[in-house]
Amino acid sequence: LGRRFAPDALAAVVGGSPSVTRARTESLVRRELLAIDEERASPGRGELVFVQDLVREVAYGTLARTKRRALHLAAARYLEGTENDRVAESLAGHLLQAHALAPAAADAERLRRRAVAALRRAAQEAMRLHVPERALAHLERSLDLTGEPHQRAVLLEGAALAARSSARLDLAERHLRELIDLREAGDLAQETSRARAELASVLLMAQRNERALAELMSAIEAFDDIGADAGSVELAAQLARALVLVGDDASGLEWADRALDAATRLGLEPLA
Repeated sequence: LGRRFAPDALAAVVGGSPSVTRARTESLVRRELLAIDEERASPGRGELVFVQDLVREVAYGTLARTKRRALHLAAARYLEGTENDRVAESLAGHLLQAHALAPAAADAERLRRRAVAALRRAAQEAMRLHVPERALAHLERSLDLTGEPHQRAVLLEGAALAARSSARLDLAERHLRELIDLREAGDLAQETSRARAELASVLLMAQRNERALAELMSAIEAFDDIGADAGSVELAAQLARALVLVGDDASGLEWADRALDAATRLGLEPLA
């Protein structure tokens, strides 16, 4: 459960008689292996804390793999029962540990899916807290665990956004290029267009203006009617931006007008 944990969490993971668990916990406190956080101002008041990390590490290391796996799963069940997205990172950690301890087990595939879902929720929470580097780490880990195209596409979209927000523009570009390949393979024209528009935006942020312009010109040639859907309008808007950045203001204004007219007609107010 980590260096510090709630007594309720311990009781849920251990199972059995709560009075026995409480008595054993009190014994460990008396022996100064555990302590109770009694600070009035502490957000973790009432939690149990290992006095020394080494004790926790040794205790964990003495557990047999099967026992360790069972306890990780018990901890995961407890955390899932809290219905709190703030525990998603810890939940993912327990599921990943259980999966790693027996990757060929009958329930390994189900554990993998649960871990990916928890990692995605942890990434969303990290982005909400404006910690994109943490979100990116969670999404990169989830990408290592899945090869299913639709799920991978969703994760790549999130990872590209987190990478962009972390100023990891090369990584954002790599994720977006894979996303474009997946969208094209799935014959998803509008989603492909939006991914290509996002790629162009990343290239422009990285001041690769000529490269962004080439990507956009190639992408927009596939459309007979700019403004048929949101994806094509986003491409037109990015093309206007790219043309201005390379010094072609007249063409940039022309494309900006086309994008503005289409965005207004389609009700795309943020883009307009």
